[in-house]
Amino acid sequence: MVSCLDAPQGTRSVRGEVLVAPDGKARAYVEVESRAVAPDKTIVNLPRCANTSRLWLREGSGSYRLIYLESPFDLEAGNGLRLVDWSSDSRRLLIERTHWQFESEDEIRSVLLYDAHTGLFQEPDLDHIARKLFDTKCALNTHVLGFAVDGNILLEARPLTPEEEEVQAVQSCVKKATRWKLAPASEKLEPVESTTPVQKYGKVQPPEAK
Repeated sequence: MVSCLDAPQGTRSVRGEVLVAPDGKARAYVEVESRAVAPDKTIVNLPRCANTSRLWLREGSGSYRLIYLESPFDLEAGNGLRLVDWSSDSRRLLIERTHWQFESEDEIRSVLLYDAHTGLFQEPDLDHIARKLFDTKCALNTHVLGFAVDGNILLEARPLTPEEEEVQAVQSCVKKATRWKLAPASEKLEPVESTTPVQKYGKVQPPEAK
């Protein structure tokens, strides 16, 4: 969640910690730049921000390489990536992707899953899944928690704020915070107990040179 409006105002770049796979053979980190592109004439003395998010991966003794890049759009200039965890077999990297407009209170989070064996990304359509599950047009304020012991993805769904419901023109699917399990293969979403534990497999290291 990097913003060029944070003090001191202006273009800024933030680099996250390195997340190492359980087998130690792969590691990744995120880099987000929030660029001050032009003054916003509707807000005195404040620039407009445009974010670019990058995901870097290093395998074995090789160099880091860029495997994912998120660019800003005119109506959705804010974006960010958060590394959540590696799977227990070191194959999948779980990421929370966030996008928003700086002039709005609306933030949308989604699941991004990278398969190190195939080099492919998967991004389940949580809105579509929720609408099928609840049999109505609604949305979830989703936060990615991590992996469950069975390898599925644990999510926490929180109610939308009144402002978010107004911006998205949709009702919240839930009235209170609830925990859900997402199966990546089938993209099936089902509720679980709030006490369902989140596993932790990856190891966090301070940022290092590419």
